[in-house]
Amino acid sequence: MTRILPILVLTWLLVGPLLAQSPTKKADHQFDQLAYARAIELYEQALANPAALSDVERRDARAKLGYSYQQTRDMPNAERVYHDLISSGNLSVDYTKCYLFYAQTLASNGKYREAQEAYDKYGSVQTSDKRSPAFSKLYHDVSALTSNAGSYKVEFLSMNTRRAEFSPIFYKGGLVFVSASNGGNGIKRIFKWNNTPFLDLYYLPDLKTIRTSKTSSIGGSPSSAKRVRTQLMRPLGSDDYTAPTANDTRTVGFYGGTNISMGYEDQPISESDRFSRTLNTKYHEGPATFSKDGSRAIFTRNNFNEGRYRESADGVNKLKLYTATQINGIWSKAEELPLNSDEFSTGHPALSKDDQLLYFSSDRPGGLGGTDIYVSRWINGKWGAPTNLGKEVNSKGNELFPFVDEKGNMYFSSDGRAGLGDLDIFYAQLTPDGQQGRVVRNLGEPINSAKDDFGIVTDGDRNSGYFSSNRKRGGADDDVYRFTREGSLYPCRELTVIVIDANSKEPLANTSIAMDNSAKDKQKDLKTDDEGMVRICLNVDSDFKLLASREGYIDNKSDSRPKTFLTINHHV
Repeated sequence: MTRILPILVLTWLLVGPLLAQSPTKKADHQFDQLAYARAIELYEQALANPAALSDVERRDARAKLGYSYQQTRDMPNAERVYHDLISSGNLSVDYTKCYLFYAQTLASNGKYREAQEAYDKYGSVQTSDKRSPAFSKLYHDVSALTSNAGSYKVEFLSMNTRRAEFSPIFYKGGLVFVSASNGGNGIKRIFKWNNTPFLDLYYLPDLKTIRTSKTSSIGGSPSSAKRVRTQLMRPLGSDDYTAPTANDTRTVGFYGGTNISMGYEDQPISESDRFSRTLNTKYHEGPATFSKDGSRAIFTRNNFNEGRYRESADGVNKLKLYTATQINGIWSKAEELPLNSDEFSTGHPALSKDDQLLYFSSDRPGGLGGTDIYVSRWINGKWGAPTNLGKEVNSKGNELFPFVDEKGNMYFSSDGRAGLGDLDIFYAQLTPDGQQGRVVRNLGEPINSAKDDFGIVTDGDRNSGYFSSNRKRGGADDDVYRFTREGSLYPCRELTVIVIDANSKEPLANTSIAMDNSAKDKQKDLKTDDEGMVRICLNVDSDFKLLASREGYIDNKSDSRPKTFLTINHHV
């Protein structure tokens, strides 16, 4: 996932026997330490001489190499390695997840039909993970998420650099965001997951200073113009440690894992501005949220506070939520929230408009997937026990980066729900108490792409806002984009109608479909395809009546209906 917070450290189950003098021994050590960039080099070296490896070693090295590429967001190479692995023959049960990983990399590379086949294969070799059918159905025809791309204008911001910028949040007329940009003449600490710096909070005080350029395509091909960074008008602190890790897995715990205890590489850097030396440390600081009056901040940080570094029982430095209060322009010492634990990660905070509900992402026990979104209520001066938002929001995968607008609607990113690839941004209506999800929709193109899309902030009508994506160059290069809505909020929702013979149950091709809505001012005549299907894009919250007719069949208004078609009344 990437951005910051490692929120979830995945356990690798592909262990495979190792020989004492195995050519992959050093690579396995780096892999186990989550030092994926170095592991890639060593596995590639080992696989360059396949004759020196046994079949078991070669299969294990390919599986771990593909996973390492996937975690550093190098999806073309991940696809190459997984393809070689899967092409070598059916994999044993220990490697079942590789079919899923291969499907994910194919989708990230925009190869949806191939991804559909890979998801079908994954679904056929296991029964516990039920996400395959939804992804397979979408990748059969992704037009449901691409047909309304013209509703939004998306612009690339000049504040972006060659490193990561992501998770913007409004603050006192400006924008606070997470960045891995280089800093000053101090020391830069390198995060060995993918050899990028650690993350800090930055502040752009005046949104009017942001310059933009239109994105050249949905896929985000690089602009030929030189990237110019917007000047930060107000100092954000003088912490000498920089940087974040780009878009890798955005799971609140994915990053700062055991790598943090492995040591650092010190390099000179230039002067940088950060959001406050009180809030920024030498480890990850990530997505933040602010109270309505701007006096209180809640933010994500590795388990490091007041100079004390802590690890879980298995030696992993998890993510936690901290809070600080600003008095006379100075932030107080950061205090840990009671929602944390040394044994699991908690991060990606989002406050409701009235500051009474705190949403966050966590991989704590009892969730539905890797990382779930939870909510805690402010009761008697403290945060109450968190509640899981439930299966309407959370999935078998990872749900991250929640944001709640002024109307109480929530946005979040997920890789466990069917989308265009990697993380997609979803919109969820919440129950009146804000503690459970209801209707969930994928925002589609151009806000979503085949790459990671996350960290959105917008108004209650989604007229404009900002979000993060690594669509330009992939990998760890997350950028902040601005979007403006130029069409209706929900232009249409796709409905698939299938017409069959009532007796034989066979699909009927070339069948006429008459559509009439309740306003009786819009009618459209359609015909089914060779599979008896027709797809119709309908306005949301409108009632429609669909009538099917074909020569040789009795009209479907008939009471007897010996061989009839369905009359469909559908509320979209």
